[in-house]
Amino acid sequence: MTSAPGTVPTTPRLTMGELLCAFAYASDLAFGLQLEDSLRACYVAARTADALGLPEEERAATYYAALLKDAGCTSWTTELATVWQTDEIVARRELIIHGKTATTRAFAGWVRQFVARDRSLPEKLSRYVRVLTTARAVIAEAIATSTAVSRRVAGRLGMPERVGEGVYNVFER
Repeated sequence: MTSAPGTVPTTPRLTMGELLCAFAYASDLAFGLQLEDSLRACYVAARTADALGLPEEERAATYYAALLKDAGCTSWTTELATVWQTDEIVARRELIIHGKTATTRAFAGWVRQFVARDRSLPEKLSRYVRVLTTARAVIAEAIATSTAVSRRVAGRLGMPERVGEGVYNVFER
């Protein structure tokens, strides 16, 4: 970028979509997801909206909501790190992407592998019991907090209310 001496250089302006794509990349990394997870979700959501023949306003809301789906993903990072006593990004990635946690036995295996890894045996056992007995409530609160933060981000970016509603309802409740 060059400009005449004494003039202020101009910078290219980002579109909202470009800004949110960058934000989505950062959210994927912070959440421990595979890179471009949010972009893939956005692609599927946009194609589904097209296939359903939604009006342009609803297709745009779907596009932006999909890009913002994980905007609040770090809002519970400190709490998860405290409960799990481990690197919560790695643990969450393994739980969400690679975890086979459909059964209590499988979830207990994840707990043994990731929770309180570097702690003494009594600390590990105490933490295992806490995680196993509070997991549903902790995850429910984490999802509720994350979606509420994502909704506020959408509002602060001046998005229509339907984007905030879409973001809030991305995850099954």
